[in-house]
Amino acid sequence: MDSRKTYRPHGQRLTELREANGLKPKDLAARVSLDVRTINDYEDGESTDRFQYNQLRAIADFFSVPMEYLVEEVAEDAISQPVQRATHCRKGKKSSRASHPAAMGI
Repeated sequence: MDSRKTYRPHGQRLTELREANGLKPKDLAARVSLDVRTINDYEDGESTDRFQYNQLRAIADFFSVPMEYLVEEVAEDAISQPVQRATHCRKGKKSSRASHPAAMGI
């Protein structure tokens, strides 16, 4: 299986940084010249494919953290495995407890 990597924003880290600095989403949005919906989507993990490098860079620079802190690396196979298991189960085959997402920490 292909082990390509993809990246997605790590919204919880942004929320923690923002709250630790006593900012509301609208305050942060104004300071980094982004729409408040963008900040909310980032924190909620929604529409993560819309985030651009310059948006993440602006947020990282504002908080003086490496940009890598605001994203998490995800192995492509880690994304596709739950889908494959679900498809396998729908075909009437039972998955073992060891391959259950909860047992794998997913």
